[in-house]
Amino acid sequence: MAEKVSQTAFAKLVGVSRQRVAALVKRGTITLDKDGRIDPDEATAALRASLDPARPSKIRDGVDPPGGDPRREAPTAPDQINGTPQTLNSAKTVLEVFRAKKAKLEYEEAAGLLVERSVVEREAYAEGRAVRDAFMSLGGRLRDRLSIETDPVAIHQIIDAEVRRVLVELAEGARTTTGGDLGYTGA
Repeated sequence: MAEKVSQTAFAKLVGVSRQRVAALVKRGTITLDKDGRIDPDEATAALRASLDPARPSKIRDGVDPPGGDPRREAPTAPDQINGTPQTLNSAKTVLEVFRAKKAKLEYEEAAGLLVERSVVEREAYAEGRAVRDAFMSLGGRLRDRLSIETDPVAIHQIIDAEVRRVLVELAEGARTTTGGDLGYTGA
């Protein structure tokens, strides 16, 4: 905790006039202790919280950065306590950001760039079932042909051809469902 200072010393510390500090004390933005002195850390924080975030601030922290301008701008992000903005201007800023994000989402959905998650999950589940069912039926379809075959190379060719046929059918079904080419070349 910093040493408490007079109104005049605080005004010099943060780079504002003594009259401005007196007005902030009168308004209740800055509080005085029983001796009429100001806690600089507490008063600077209260002063920053009362500033308009859209305007640059000339309030100093009281410590000049090495080689830099002692004046710093107000924080750009709204000060929040438990996610609630502290000032009216902060609340307006949060509301405008929210509206802009909502408008962007609505535009992207209308343009067909976004799809509801439930629709994607339902389609993915249906496609997964189709793939599973197609491969699970291979055994029944190949059972008779493979039971009479004794040559391992011929068995491999039969299975390979049937798997490729199933994959082509699945790709063709996906193309007609999505209305586009999924990159399958058939090779």
